[in-house]
Amino acid sequence: MTISPDDLGDPIQNKEEKVFTLSDLYESDKSGTNIEIGYEYDFGDDWHHSVTLLGRADSNLRRVLQIPDKFEAFCMAGEGHHCAEDCGGSSGWEGLKNVFKKGRKDPEGLRSWYKNECINGDKEGLDPYKWDMLEVNDGLLALAKGEL
Repeated sequence: MTISPDDLGDPIQNKEEKVFTLSDLYESDKSGTNIEIGYEYDFGDDWHHSVTLLGRADSNLRRVLQIPDKFEAFCMAGEGHHCAEDCGGSSGWEGLKNVFKKGRKDPEGLRSWYKNECINGDKEGLDPYKWDMLEVNDGLLALAKGEL
């Protein structure tokens, strides 16, 4: 099931992101499960994301997994390093990851750019497989507290 902006009354693309939340869509009277929404981030690089609500968690899940009540949202799985800001979209991201592979040449100086200039670059280098669930959940908690 795909919900269009018309299904929710006011067009969602006209709402500010600080006012509109995913729960506005997922908790709507018209929602159920298998709801897919599209999201475009960084209109210059055109990152397109798809977010699908597959269903709702069992009400006992928080207790079984011992998820503290302080977490409004909790990430249980994921993969891959977060993408670099302003790297040129998905093709630029793939190119950046390629220069970090062992033995690859870097005629454009992407390694140095990523380590020293990229907003969310990493001084240690790029590991496309790096992903830390605890780090993600710390970020979600900070976001919920208004610290980010």
